[in-house]
Amino acid sequence: MTLHTRSTLVMFGATAMIPAVQAVSFFVEIGPLVAGLLLSGRIGSGIGAVLANMRASEQIDAIESLSIDSFKFLVVPRVLACVIASSAPDTFYGFRRSAGRLPLGRPLPLT
Repeated sequence: MTLHTRSTLVMFGATAMIPAVQAVSFFVEIGPLVAGLLLSGRIGSGIGAVLANMRASEQIDAIESLSIDSFKFLVVPRVLACVIASSAPDTFYGFRRSAGRLPLGRPLPLT
């Protein structure tokens, strides 16, 4: 990131701003990544624990004995719910950020 912004900041005489710009851009970029990793780890382990418990108590075998595909019945709805539930906060915070900047009358920075 510094390699891309340094030339522009030097042109405007703002070389002292390089560390601040680097720190802000680092946290803006790394925040959603870490949140996604934590969310996927927690949700994935929860889903795995539930499905393992169902396998141990032979509930999955009972579902398969009814000629129902256990993958489509148990895994697909959980994965779809995770996709919807994990993208909803991102959309909400994007709208909240945009609405918060409206009273200031300034455009959003492109980060």
